[in-house]
Amino acid sequence: MIKSPDATTESYYDMEVSWINPAAEGPDSKQTFTATTGLTRSVYFGVVNSELDHDGSEITYKTWQRMVLPTPYTRIPSMSVLTYLWRGDGEEEIVGIEFESENNVYELEAEDTYDYSSSAYYRVIGQYSGVYPSGVTQPSYNGICSTDWEYVS
Repeated sequence: MIKSPDATTESYYDMEVSWINPAAEGPDSKQTFTATTGLTRSVYFGVVNSELDHDGSEITYKTWQRMVLPTPYTRIPSMSVLTYLWRGDGEEEIVGIEFESENNVYELEAEDTYDYSSSAYYRVIGQYSGVYPSGVTQPSYNGICSTDWEYVS
């Protein structure tokens, strides 16, 4: 069935949209990604976060993402995560990087460790992306999340 232009325009007014407040998305906040299917109004909702942990002379850093709705085990065609460990001791530099990409998954994590020899500020910045199943509005998503700078000694 082909919709008329007026019917199509009216369907946009009826569409449920969740707007994210960029000011509320600061460091250490979990990011989210959402989409819906036009016919059944099934909601696809996922969560992403970057984390930094240190113990002794080792820093563990990671960025992860996972589906929450329609179920926590809803698989999507593709997910990718890239996580960077940044050191800031006068000049900022990337001291670690890890990338993961998989198909037909409901969660994905990129994690690595870094052995540090001197005290400094560190933070994790993660990039994430994915592809939803056919028929979902919007077809894909991507974003960035991060932690605050943390002094590691």
